Amino acid sequence: MTAMHKELVEVRRELVQFTALRNNLITRLDDAVARTQEAMSATGARAGSGPDPLVEARRDRDMGVVKSMLAEILESLGKR
Repeated sequence: MTAMHKELVEVRRELVQFTALRNNLITRLDDAVARTQEAMSATGARAGSGPDPLVEARRDRDMGVVKSMLAEILESLGKR
């Protein structure tokens, strides 16, 4: 039981670290997107009739984060 408890504590610690890294990355990417939007607005750049590239970049980023999280979870479950 103690070994299982220690392992659970270690898994929780790793999960907290991973979540903090993920949140930091998302925050940095959001800041970069906001700066890009401000720069585009300041220069008078107009989006064409196609999809907004910033919206597409955010969608791609979010999908990448989800894929990465799922891969990490599956990998950790496979080790057990």
